[in-house]
Amino acid sequence: MTISINNRLDQFKQDCKIINLKYEYTGYKDDVQWAIVTELSEEEILQKYPEEIKPYIPFIRLSVSQGEVFEEGARYENKYRMREMRTGHIFNVTDDDFELYHPELIINDTEDKIIRQDEAEKLQVALSTLLENQKNRVYKYFFCQMSYTEIARDEGVDVSSVRKTIEKAIKKLKKFYENHPN
Repeated sequence: MTISINNRLDQFKQDCKIINLKYEYTGYKDDVQWAIVTELSEEEILQKYPEEIKPYIPFIRLSVSQGEVFEEGARYENKYRMREMRTGHIFNVTDDDFELYHPELIINDTEDKIIRQDEAEKLQVALSTLLENQKNRVYKYFFCQMSYTEIARDEGVDVSSVRKTIEKAIKKLKKFYENHPN
């Protein structure tokens, strides 16, 4: 009797491959825990191996080709995990600990806004030290991206006059920033 049970169990293992879905897929939440990969139909499995199949009920039956796809997917996932372990960083960008161990790399929007606001206010003060025509020409040159020629044509003046005015304004701005470093 023992020999025939072992033979049946061996035959069952030969005909069917058992997959624990909850083990293979950590996020798996369905009630069906087992998949059986076989070419036998569900009825044939239940008739041929009634005792061997009991611990696996309820189960999903997969064909051999479906089982191969399943195994191939698992192999690729494992390859990916292994590659990540070999080449990944200790604190991945998506890791919650990243911010804890690398605060210097975290962008603080509030801090950036305050810094930009301070810089904009300082620029406003620096521009207020310029003469009106210097301010207008610097604005056209840097902010409107107009060339000396375009500014001269727009104002009806000589190009050299525009160039000299902008150069003097730049010197004045540099001096302001040297005297007010913070």
